[in-house]
This record gives sequence, structure tokens and C-alpha cells, in this order.
Amino acid sequence: MQVMGRWDSLQAHIRAWAQKRGVSAELSKGVIQRFKGRMKTHYAPYWAAAELIDPIHFTWVGEGMHV
Repeated sequence: MQVMGRWDSLQAHIRAWAQKRGVSAELSKGVIQRFKGRMKTHYAPYWAAAELIDPIHFTWVGEGMHV
């Protein structure tokens, strides 16, 4: 799945950023945990599939809701 690949690259980027800047490992883990929480709250795998399969009838309405 494309989103999971991007998620893995985001985690690697956060770790590399923290290591390069001398940020503690706990802080970088906290950032990753925040992203995980937001992903669980705001992402559903079927949204990506539905948008790819039928982009005309899959529309975003309001605050992230779909029809």
C-alpha cells in the first residue's frame, strides 16, 4: 500500500532528522507516536482504495467526511 510506504519513509526521516540535530531518542519517539495517533484517527485504508476506484463519485465533504 502506498500510504504505508510513505509512513515508513516518514518514520525514517524523523529518526534521521533527530540524529542529525542531536535530538533525544525519546523526543523523536514522541513525534512518531503523535503521527501514529493522528493516522489512526484520520485515516481509513478504504478511503484511498475508494478514491482510486471511483474518483468521480468519491468526494470530500466538510471536515474529511466522504460521500
